[in-house]
Amino acid sequence: MVHIVFDPSIAQYDEYVQYGGGIEKDDFDYFRGTSPFQRGYGIQRGAGVGDVFRGLWRFFLPILRRVGTTVGSEALSTGQRVLERVGNEGVPLKEAFVSEGKRGIDTVFELLPSNPLTDTPYHFKLHSSQNYIDLSKCYLLTEFRIRKENNNGQLVDLTVDDADIAPIQMIGQTFIRNIKMSINGREIFNANALMAYKTYFSHELSYSTTAKDSHLNAAGYYRDMGNALEIGNGFIARRNLFAGSNVAQFIAKIDADLFNQPLYLINFCELDIEVLPNDNDFVLIAPTGGRYRFEVVGLKMYVKKVSLMDGLALDIARKLEVKPARYAVRKTLMKSMFISQGRYEFTANLFMDQIPRRITMGLVANTDYVGSIRRSPFNFQPFNVREISIIANGRSYPQAAYDLDYPNWKYVRAFNDMNEAVGFANSSESNGITFAQYGKTHCIYVFNMTNSGDDQASLFDLIKNGTTAVSIKFNHPVPDGGIMLVVMGECDSLVMFASTTTTTTTTTTISPNTTTPVPSLVLPKQEKLIDEHVSAVLPPLIQLCKDTPEESNMFHQATCWALFTLYLMLIISLVLHQLCSIFWLKNGQRANLKDFERKSSDRASISGLLRQ
Repeated sequence: MVHIVFDPSIAQYDEYVQYGGGIEKDDFDYFRGTSPFQRGYGIQRGAGVGDVFRGLWRFFLPILRRVGTTVGSEALSTGQRVLERVGNEGVPLKEAFVSEGKRGIDTVFELLPSNPLTDTPYHFKLHSSQNYIDLSKCYLLTEFRIRKENNNGQLVDLTVDDADIAPIQMIGQTFIRNIKMSINGREIFNANALMAYKTYFSHELSYSTTAKDSHLNAAGYYRDMGNALEIGNGFIARRNLFAGSNVAQFIAKIDADLFNQPLYLINFCELDIEVLPNDNDFVLIAPTGGRYRFEVVGLKMYVKKVSLMDGLALDIARKLEVKPARYAVRKTLMKSMFISQGRYEFTANLFMDQIPRRITMGLVANTDYVGSIRRSPFNFQPFNVREISIIANGRSYPQAAYDLDYPNWKYVRAFNDMNEAVGFANSSESNGITFAQYGKTHCIYVFNMTNSGDDQASLFDLIKNGTTAVSIKFNHPVPDGGIMLVVMGECDSLVMFASTTTTTTTTTTISPNTTTPVPSLVLPKQEKLIDEHVSAVLPPLIQLCKDTPEESNMFHQATCWALFTLYLMLIISLVLHQLCSIFWLKNGQRANLKDFERKSSDRASISGLLRQ
């Protein structure tokens, strides 16, 4: 036996690492591991380029999670608005993304009335702030309860015997007798104590049966199927909501003129809203009579405020110093007139200044108009009308006079004109008013007074001034007690706000010690306030600086070029790193080949010594 000295401190362990396929199968002259592990010469240093991206991902992932929690819901709503504008309004996709991307964060605030619910009217005050207000997203949340008086005059809950008591149609809005709205101390809306009839006309005629049977239930609307308003499915559905003096909750949109347009109310405007409720006998229907009390248990207002980006808000403020903010609204004019008993004909002037685009009117018994707990105040009856027309500047609407005979079912022209004026005549949808109901409880006349004869096509129509009158002829005398004529006129209006927070009406501009006429023929297109006042506020940072830098956006252009340069440097560094890796790999291969040859000769000499 030959003794071989072995010193572990100087031993080269690389000699004991397998190279190639081993002695039995030496097909490869380099290290070859099982995929996906390393193959080739040398030792891999670091994790490669993939580790760089993994490090960046680990750095940005917590930030993205925090940002996603904040803007996730807003991104979804923004995408929904973009799809709605592209699909419904036909707006180009790029324009929709630009306009919606300029919007800020939407926040809904809850307002309580400034006075107790036992004191009327209810006042809501929205103080001025830097936020814009989305008036089309303002709602009233109400809670009602019906109780009855016992023999001692005390209020007690309803029992099983109180099965014939229910509120009127759409109680979430029709409980309001009047709404007054003021901005910066200037009154811009007043329903003249006919707010319930305005709401009824707007929803009963203009909404389809699909809307009435679905989301309008939240406002207390349940459609009456029969020819009587005091019985039927709608009456029973509303009655069940209040059975046992249960507290029923409703939510409804505020039906004021300025709230029915899509533009934002500019910031630093002080908004005052006064809500006056109707009496008990007006809002309750009890065919068998009784002493009942309608109670307002809760009342809240939800206002949607919008916080725009600072640059956009400042640009709008600068533009308001040059020209005012303009709001094109459909103004409603409410009026009621008494027709005494025994008359065969009635003629009166309705409006003396601007001729409306459309007039809606109906006849209701005076006792129902004042408020009778046994009947509905929305019981519009024909009252044996033979002819009814509107005269505006000597022109009669309709030009061919009606010849109505309701007892013999001859009122088809009036029924068809009503559907045509509200846009349901040539449509697959319907407002749910049947021909039989029109001759009994839904006898509402609608007169389209535009030059084009089509009020639903959003066509341009000149504003006309003059006197508007009504003429009614009856086949039989007006019954005892008289009847009330309820009229709603709709006309184009323009509301303007200047930078000094002054309010402008359709005819005059209110400013300190000056009065300036407003052109009545210039009506803005109903788009978002941002689109009205901002043409190009932010530079197109998404585009890689292909536009020529201007003085107003030089900072943004410089930032864009800096980011682009940094991105280019990152790409160049990655390319250089790959080239260096290839160069180091070739040098490592040469060195490993030399070591392999040396180690092979060393093994041969060692094996020779062992044989000896």
